[in-house]
Amino acid sequence: VWHDGVDLAVRVRAPDAVLPQEEIVRPLALSPHLLVAAPQLLTASCPPQAPADLAALPTLGLGNSPEEQSWDLHGPDGAHAVHRHQPRLIVDDVGTLRAAAMAGVGCAVLPRLLAHDALETGALQEVLPGWAPVPGVVQAVRASRLGVRPAVRQLLDALADGFADLIAEGRCLEVTP
Repeated sequence: VWHDGVDLAVRVRAPDAVLPQEEIVRPLALSPHLLVAAPQLLTASCPPQAPADLAALPTLGLGNSPEEQSWDLHGPDGAHAVHRHQPRLIVDDVGTLRAAAMAGVGCAVLPRLLAHDALETGALQEVLPGWAPVPGVVQAVRASRLGVRPAVRQLLDALADGFADLIAEGRCLEVTP
């Protein structure tokens, strides 16, 4: 629901999400997600080799609905697995989720964009490389085509340019129509 004074929202949605008809959506990029954990968590037990092995690791959750307590993972050659888990910690902020994963509290699903630097420094490691949830679509959303302020248009163009740079760096993927 749009309220007075809100010109633009940036969100990440599932690729198959039904969008409200009154919204004007500009897809910016695909946001790949990864299973990640702190190295100390992975050395405390045998690193998972298959999705079923995730049961041996403590997990972290985002949100608080039952469907968010399962990971729908896609793997090599079209393989698919659903990992249902009881998170050790559930948060409603992805930054807090990242901090908990880095502290070794549990394995988490994070956007590659948010995990990138921690993966580069070794503060996080990818768990089950090749297995991941479906990427989310990063979108800029407006309520109406009418009366778009020049500043909002400039912001939309800057967001598109910024995500183009992230795509070029490999932190996001290009949206295909």
